[in-house]
Amino acid sequence: MATVPTGYVFWDVSAKKSYAAGTTFPALGDGDYLVPASASTTDGYYHQYYYHTSYAYDSVQITNGWTGVVQSGYSDKTSYVAPFNTIADKPVMVFSYSNCNKMVSAPNLSGNTNLRTIQFPGCTVLTSVPTIPAGVTDLTYSFQGCTALTSAPTIPESVTILKCTFFGCTALTSVPSIPANVTDMDGTFYGCTALTSAPTIPSN
Repeated sequence: MATVPTGYVFWDVSAKKSYAAGTTFPALGDGDYLVPASASTTDGYYHQYYYHTSYAYDSVQITNGWTGVVQSGYSDKTSYVAPFNTIADKPVMVFSYSNCNKMVSAPNLSGNTNLRTIQFPGCTVLTSVPTIPAGVTDLTYSFQGCTALTSAPTIPESVTILKCTFFGCTALTSVPSIPANVTDMDGTFYGCTALTSAPTIPSN
C-alpha cells in the first residue's frame, strides 16, 4: 500500500482528517491534497498537490490524477526538485513553478513521464530548462515572462498546443523546431523582441 511521503501531510477533505508521513493513504477523493508538513526547508520540497477525479487544466483532461504547484510562500528559493511522478500510485499530470523568481536552472524532469503540461511562468531569472518529457501535450504559457531565457528547450513531438508559450521572453534569440502535430500557436512568440528568425510553421 502507498504511504504518505516523507515531509508531507495528506488531507482527506471529505473525512476532514489528516494523515502523517509514513501512514497508508486512504481511498483518494476529489479535492484531497498533499502539503509540506512544516515550514522547514527540508520538508516537502515546497510542493503542494491536489487530487482530481475529473478536471480540465487548459487542454489537459485529468481523470484520477494530480496537479501540483510550488507553494507561493516558497517562490523565492534558488533551487527546487522535480515533482513526484506518482502519488499513491496515481499520476502527477500537471506541475507549475509559477513565479519562482530566483530559480536560475530548472530541475531535471526526465523521470516525470506522467506530465502532460509543465509551467515556469514568471521565472524571471531562469536561464536553462531541461529536456521536456515526452508525453507533454500542452505548453500553454509555460515560459511566459521568462525574461532571462535566451534559448528555447526542445519541444517534444507529443506537444500539440504552444499557446503563448514564450510570451514576453524578451531575451529569447533562437526558436525551437515546431513539432508537426502542433495545432495551436496563438501568441507563441508574442513580445519576443530579440528573435532574429521565425520557426517553420507546421502545415496544419
